[in-house]
Amino acid sequence: MRLVFLDHGEAYGNLGDEAMLQSALRRLAKHLGPVRFVVPRQERRPLPSLAGFDIQEVPSPYTTFARLLDDPQPPWWARAVVDVMRRRGMERELAIAELLARSGRLAAIDGDFGAFQSALRRCDLFYGVGAADFNDFFPRGVVYKAWLYRMARRFIPVVAVAAQGFGPLDNPELRPLMRQAFSAVDLLSFRDQRFSAAFTQTLGPLPCRTAIVGDEAFSFPAADAGRRDAAISSSGLGPSDLFVAVHWRATDYTQETHRFIPDLAHACDLIAQHAGAKLLFVPMSYDVHSGHDIELVDALRSKMRRPDQLVALPVQHDVAVIKAVIGRALFTAGLSYHVHVFGLAQGRPALILYTGEYYRYKSEGLIGFYGPPSAAIDLARTTPTGLENAIAAISVGADAARPSIEDANTRLRAVNDWTIEMAARRLAEVGR
Repeated sequence: MRLVFLDHGEAYGNLGDEAMLQSALRRLAKHLGPVRFVVPRQERRPLPSLAGFDIQEVPSPYTTFARLLDDPQPPWWARAVVDVMRRRGMERELAIAELLARSGRLAAIDGDFGAFQSALRRCDLFYGVGAADFNDFFPRGVVYKAWLYRMARRFIPVVAVAAQGFGPLDNPELRPLMRQAFSAVDLLSFRDQRFSAAFTQTLGPLPCRTAIVGDEAFSFPAADAGRRDAAISSSGLGPSDLFVAVHWRATDYTQETHRFIPDLAHACDLIAQHAGAKLLFVPMSYDVHSGHDIELVDALRSKMRRPDQLVALPVQHDVAVIKAVIGRALFTAGLSYHVHVFGLAQGRPALILYTGEYYRYKSEGLIGFYGPPSAAIDLARTTPTGLENAIAAISVGADAARPSIEDANTRLRAVNDWTIEMAARRLAEVGR
């Protein structure tokens, strides 16, 4: 039986992240045969049901890493070595973290890290999925991933990082860290249509093989019609009611988004008018990290001219049900990246209404695979006319767009499992 360490980007209480985690488990088991998964977890933070898989939970290495960098006084000898190495800024943080891990000090003083490292040493494959750490907004995440990937390289014969999305990346300190991170990786794949692969080329020659594969959750299976229709009925919609799946959350991970509620409400009124359909709010997160989406429904209704047009799906914890519900929509609209992944994967075009640069890279990276009438609109910068034109275009063109969406999906299905297939081949080559 193979042992796989699954770095899932701490997918807690966010159905999109949970979908990537569950999809990775399912597809790895399919391609690798009998397998036990080592899954890190931060204390009691919520994980989805992992029933049906052989799971060994270990303490999250990120908890140790965060404590380590928050310590204002690392050991004198570590500081002295790093000073001799002339490391500064984030490269200094990485060097200190690596010295403490390599020396055995961390395992000696931190039982959780010792348990994690002991499990890591026994693994045949490191498989990273989820998270979006490689961008200017989360520089500590870049340091952490470089530390984690380089540690995995020391112990594990095959290191794969799947379906990553980068950007924005204008901070010059991040380039050398990313070069070090990806020099420790055998396989690296991207979920966006262009930017991440192109940026990686600017880092210089890397030993890893790369490919554009689409999102990890792209091929996650939807629930059957019975469970789907029961969920839709629980919102108050009838079985034949037309609806558009909409979403919003209180954060775009770089700023709070409450101030955009009036703009979203205006967009919702326009969608109801142009599409001639109800709006079904689909909550995607239910934990402190991403917020409790369902709490925004009343605020959104309070700003709409026709609040009766908006109904809400009760909070779901079954990603398959959420995906199936979204597959019944005319199209998707709003912030969540994975609402749109789920819709597009089932032939439904997407109107992404994003805020800020972080979501711009995610949104444009997804829409790039499909083209019009799907669109990515910066809700903070668009004009009223531009917004209404985009809504009118997707409302009129949703049905006609399905063949071109299916063409794009056929291409993505052909490459979606590339990372796992290549990892299986590498494992066979090294006799694991």
